[in-house]
Amino acid sequence: MNRHAALVHILLLLSKAVVEALSTTDSSILPTSLAPSPHDAYYKSVGCFNEPENSRALNGTFDASSDMDTEFCRKFCNSGIYLYAGLEAGSQCFCGNVLTSGAVLQDDRYCNMSCPGNSSES
Repeated sequence: MNRHAALVHILLLLSKAVVEALSTTDSSILPTSLAPSPHDAYYKSVGCFNEPENSRALNGTFDASSDMDTEFCRKFCNSGIYLYAGLEAGSQCFCGNVLTSGAVLQDDRYCNMSCPGNSSES
């Protein structure tokens, strides 16, 4: 059974300790425009990706919730020490340290399904 390729919005997560350490040594390797999170992490949107057929863009742990929002997903992935958090179909959160080969960057407008935990987020 083939699983159709899905779209996932992916965020880069960095712990506060990593950001502080890098900013005192070599801030040039930090992404610009990092947004602080109340969960002791910083994050930046990497973009909207089309997942490879029969594969996931992020292959770490996973959670789904009828109350899912970006904050919950960031906190969930950060607690597992993952670098990336990805929201799919508004209610599914995937975590990983590497973006799977074959995941293709798409225009952000395609990742537009609202999150049930916060309808203003997608």
